[in-house]
Amino acid sequence: MLLTSGQISMTISSCVVFLFTSLLFFSGYVLQQQTVRNIQAALGPIKPVARTSHSLPTQQPTSDVHLPGSTAPIAAARKKGRPDRAGAPVTVDWTSLAYAQLISSPSHVCNAVMLFAELHHLGSRAGRVLLYPNAWDLRPAGQDGGRVGATEHVRTLLEMAAEKYDVVLRAVEPLLDDADVHLPSSYPLPLLFTLTDYDQVMHLSPSGLLLNSSTLDGLLSEPIATSLAALPAPRSSPSTPSSILVVRPSAADYHDMKSLFASESFHTDIELLRTHYAGQGTVLAPKDEITLVLETSSLQRVSAHFQATAVYASTSYVHFSDSMLPGPEFAVGRDDLLQAKPKDFEAGRVWQSVYDRFRQERRDVCGLDLDVWDGNPSEGSNPSEVARDPQAGVELKARSFVGRDTH
Repeated sequence: MLLTSGQISMTISSCVVFLFTSLLFFSGYVLQQQTVRNIQAALGPIKPVARTSHSLPTQQPTSDVHLPGSTAPIAAARKKGRPDRAGAPVTVDWTSLAYAQLISSPSHVCNAVMLFAELHHLGSRAGRVLLYPNAWDLRPAGQDGGRVGATEHVRTLLEMAAEKYDVVLRAVEPLLDDADVHLPSSYPLPLLFTLTDYDQVMHLSPSGLLLNSSTLDGLLSEPIATSLAALPAPRSSPSTPSSILVVRPSAADYHDMKSLFASESFHTDIELLRTHYAGQGTVLAPKDEITLVLETSSLQRVSAHFQATAVYASTSYVHFSDSMLPGPEFAVGRDDLLQAKPKDFEAGRVWQSVYDRFRQERRDVCGLDLDVWDGNPSEGSNPSEVARDPQAGVELKARSFVGRDTH
C-alpha cells in the first residue's frame, strides 16, 4: 500500500516528536536522581573536615639546620634513613624520642590534643606524651575519697588522645611539695626532665598550630650538646619564652632545678631554665633563611618585602603571641580583633588565616567552639609566662619573628 505525501509527513513528524520527548524525559530523570542524591547527602551525617583541606600549605624543608655543638646538618632526608652528606646511613630510634606537652590549665588541653592529632596525620614516628596535673584525676568527681576530678570534657579529650592518637598520659605532681595543686604555675617546664625513659623530648609552647613535622622531627632526632636547647633566641628580653624546647631528660637536672626553684624568686619558669643553663649555648640556631616558628605578634611589624607564600613555605609551627588578645581559644569582640589584626594586607591575611585554621581545627578535633574570655590571665596565657606570685599578674610578651627582618 502506497503512502501519500501527507501520511509520510505525519510519520516523520511523529518520530521527531517521540525522539525529543524521550530525550526530554531522560534528561529530567537524570536531574531528578541528582537532586535526590543531593538531598540525601544534605540530610545525612556531616562528614569530618579532611585534615588536608585547609588553605595553608605545609612546609617543605628548603635547607639544613645546624644545632649548637654539632657540625652535622639536619635534613629531612636523614629522618627517613637516607645517607647523610658524608655517605653514612643514619638510623633513628624513634622509640627514644617524643613530643611532650605539659598542660597546667584546662584551656590548653584541646590545643595539646590538636598538636598530637596533627603529628598523627602528618605521620611523625616520634612518641607523644601528655603531662597533666595529678590533681585533675581522670576518674569522675566524687570518687576516690571525694577528690574533685577533671571535667567530663577534659577527661574525654585526654582519653581520646590516648586511644586515637597513641598519646601516653602521665599525671605529675607540682614541682614544689608545698605548692598549690590548682595553680598552673605549680607545674613548670622543669617537669619535662622527669621523662627519663626518653633520650630527648620536644615541647611546643601553647597555643599553636603545627603546619609540618618533618623539620621538627629532624631537630628532635639530632642529639643536642646540652640538656636543653631552645628556639628562637630572644632578641630583647632574656625572660621572653622560646616557642620550641628540646630537652634531654635527667633526674639530676630535675632535682637541681627543683632546689633552685624553691630557693630563689623567678617570675617565670623560663627564667629558671635560663638561669640553670646560663652560658651553655642552648640555642637552636637555624640559618637565616629557615624560619620554623612564626610568632603572630611579629606580623605587626613586617618589611616591605614581606610575602605570605614565603612565610607559609618556611614555617613549621605557628605560635600565637598577640599581646592584645587572650589567645586563639577565646572569643573576643570584633573591635578587639580589628585592633589586633596587622594593618599590612599580606600580613593581615596570614594572621587571619592562622586564627581561622585554629578555630576550625578546634572544632574538628575537640568538638569545641571558642571559649568565653573571663579576664583570668592564667586561663589565657602560656604556662611558662604565668607568674609564681598570683598577685604579680601576667604580661603577654611580643616575640621576634625568627629568620626575617620585621622592622
